[in-house]
Amino acid sequence: MQSWSGLLALTVAVSLDGLAAGFSYGLKGTKLSRFALLIVAASSLILLAAALLAGHQIGVWLAPMVGRLLGGLLLVVLGLVQIAETVSRRLPKTMWQLRLKRLGLIIQILRDPEQADLDGSGTICPYEALVLGIALGLDGAGVGLGLGISGREVWWFPALVAGVNLLFIKLGTWLGSSWQGAVYPRCLAYLPGMLLVLLGLLMIV
Repeated sequence: MQSWSGLLALTVAVSLDGLAAGFSYGLKGTKLSRFALLIVAASSLILLAAALLAGHQIGVWLAPMVGRLLGGLLLVVLGLVQIAETVSRRLPKTMWQLRLKRLGLIIQILRDPEQADLDGSGTICPYEALVLGIALGLDGAGVGLGLGISGREVWWFPALVAGVNLLFIKLGTWLGSSWQGAVYPRCLAYLPGMLLVLLGLLMIV
């Protein structure tokens, strides 16, 4: 996988959920303050940086080829899981039947982002922004783990992802508020998973 092109594609792949979440907020008129946006970006940055560090600690015990193979396989698995989750969302009751305490809350937010507004105030408060940031950062953490295991020295990657994620949320919010009544293209929900699978395969070969 080429250094810049591959990492930029990974950045887009793990940030598209932020675009979808922002679009949903825009349609619903839910407000995000600058402070809330910073919390979302910071929490995703911390998750990704920690995962990248953990991946490097694992990778030092592996041969370079093995580390690259495992890192690529992890990206492929993450992509397939995302695709499977997107397919399962076509079953209306699936989302509502999932109740796993805090983990269930995170999964629910991922599938229905506007529900991050837990108190129904129409504004994302700092606590809700933290929950949303963790939810959006889970995929990024998996990617960071894979990159770390593969031995890539990309310590600036978490900051790049956090910045793009913040930009995508703002862009999505603007698009949603501008296109009231528009329907979010369902096929785009498969794009992040497909990108992760493709990039994982490129890392392996």
